[in-house]
This record gives sequence, structure tokens and C-alpha cells, in this order.
Amino acid sequence: MIFRCSLFLWACLWPASGAALYGSKLEKSRVSPVYRRRLEREYEEFLSWLGRQNSLPQWNSLAWANQLVATYVNHLYESGTSFSRAKHASVAIQTAHHHLRGRLQRPWDALRAWKARLPNKHRLPIVLEVLQCLFIKAIDWALASPPEGFLWLCLGLGLRVGFFGLLRAGELLKLKMQESKLQKG
Repeated sequence: MIFRCSLFLWACLWPASGAALYGSKLEKSRVSPVYRRRLEREYEEFLSWLGRQNSLPQWNSLAWANQLVATYVNHLYESGTSFSRAKHASVAIQTAHHHLRGRLQRPWDALRAWKARLPNKHRLPIVLEVLQCLFIKAIDWALASPPEGFLWLCLGLGLRVGFFGLLRAGELLKLKMQESKLQKG
């Protein structure tokens, strides 16, 4: 009996197959296959959880959908699931039920509150003493090897520009000469 009820719920909730999150090939091609599988996995986890709640879906009721998805996000938070899984689950639900896209405020409020509780992960800058040692070594190598010396000098100066300009490594590598303004005076 329980197995038949689970099958009934599955049939009600999952419109067709693994491609049910996407109505057409064009919609399906919007995301990478890896991301698509992640969304499908999270949606299947949600459906599994919903089947254990013994609740019939009422996707036409916005209030019901808001309550249900917010409850699921809180369940994931309390069970120690990662934040990204909860976020992907919310995206998957809205992808499967297009009429809910942009209208589920409570789950996204819960996700914002969850994210605010996460510890901040700031990238620590290089220590100033290490920067000075790298700069001196680059200058030393620039003076010791005249053919490649210019490149070592550029590296040393680039390290200092990046450090004092608060640039990330990728931003420093994309920096062009035209973007730098040197003033006389």
C-alpha cells in the first residue's frame, strides 16, 4: 500500500521523466549536463522528502508552495545539508514548476538567513614581508639575467601593483598597459 502511494505521489509530482525539469530541448540546452543532473538529483530528493510528508501537492496555490518549499529548506538546514544543495533544490523546484519562478519569496528569505549564518570566507592577502621578499628576489633575478631581466622586473612590479591595488590574481593577469595611468609630478 505504501509503495503504491509513493508511486502515485511520484506520478503526480514528476511530470514525465528525468527531462521533466525542462519542457523543450531549447530549455534543456540552457544549462550544462552536469548542472542539469545536479538539479534533477535535488528535485528527486525533494520529491522523496515530500513523499514522506504524506502531503498531496497543490502547486497552483502560491501560499502552499511557498510554505512547502520554505519548510523543505528549513529541513535541509536542520539536517546539516550544505547550503548549495538547498539553493539548487529551490532552483530545481522553480524549474520544474515554471509558474512559481520568481514568486517563491519565503524559501529565498530562508536561504538568505541561512547564508548570513555561514562564516565569512575572506581570502587572506599575502603577508607584506613575503611580498617584499618576492619583489627583492624578482629584482635580483632581473639584474642577474639581462636577457630575461625585463620579465622579472615586470613580475616584481606586478606583484606590488596587485598587492597595493587590492587586485586578485586573475585581475592582475588581465591588466593592460593602457589601463594604467602614471602621472608626472
